[in-house]
Amino acid sequence: MTNWLPDHPDFRSDIRAAIDMADPDDCIDKLSAIAQYNLGFLEIIQLERALGRATTGNNNSHPMVRLAILASSTVDQLLPAIRVAGLRRNTLFDVYIGQYGQYRQELLDSTSPLHDYNPDFVLFSLTAHEAIAGIPLNSTDREIDALI
Repeated sequence: MTNWLPDHPDFRSDIRAAIDMADPDDCIDKLSAIAQYNLGFLEIIQLERALGRATTGNNNSHPMVRLAILASSTVDQLLPAIRVAGLRRNTLFDVYIGQYGQYRQELLDSTSPLHDYNPDFVLFSLTAHEAIAGIPLNSTDREIDALI
């Protein structure tokens, strides 16, 4: 939660005004200003959708980070929050979400879409079971380090 941020006085009007802007950079600047407020889940989704419309097919002047998320569980619900968090810092995120539970295959296969995407950063979201799979409970610290 971002309860320390002020509540937005008129979220819907500001979103509409941002969407109506002709210049994508001006729209993104307006959306970035809206992102500085305390937003609920639905407002974050609406803001992220407006951002998606503003950035589709445009080469804008805002920095773009290519983030790949590889996971052993569903992570699609994280995308709006990640993109809005970036927007709060005037950074745009282009996010690639790997196939469900296929993070190992995508990493090891040099012809996978992940390698074509060529991310700047990779975020691993693994369940505890996946993170320590194959490590015997009686392993020493040295053995664990070697396995990891």
